[in-house]
Amino acid sequence: MKRELYEVALRAWRFLPKVLRLLLGGLLVFSAVAKLHDPSPYLRFVAAMGFTRPLAYATLVGVTAAELGLGLLALLGLYPGGVLRLMAVLFAGFVLVLAYALLRRVGGSCGCFGRIVGVKVGLAEMGRDLVLACLALLAARGYRHQ
Repeated sequence: MKRELYEVALRAWRFLPKVLRLLLGGLLVFSAVAKLHDPSPYLRFVAAMGFTRPLAYATLVGVTAAELGLGLLALLGLYPGGVLRLMAVLFAGFVLVLAYALLRRVGGSCGCFGRIVGVKVGLAEMGRDLVLACLALLAARGYRHQ
């Protein structure tokens, strides 16, 4: 019985990195497409943190390109270990940006998902991004030999 349970857990662990890679990749692609569809909430958020208009647009292009690129690579299964580690760095960066916004008392939506999903700046969102970073690292561990 114990041996059978171990084998089931081992089989599940083999699929977990792939499932997490697909879910995280899909989330990043969704976020990028939402920002491309309507970047105004993101631009308002960045401007409220004190960024100039050119810098706000530069961060929009950079963040959207990173999300779309990493998301597509993850969905295609290309370089999965490295992509998942970079996703973890990206999510950790989002945690830092949200912490900075909280320190500056920036309220409202962070514009993460454009107008499609209204995500408010707060500790819960920081926690969510921290969990996503940890999940990306967990999934990357499953690809450590690739």
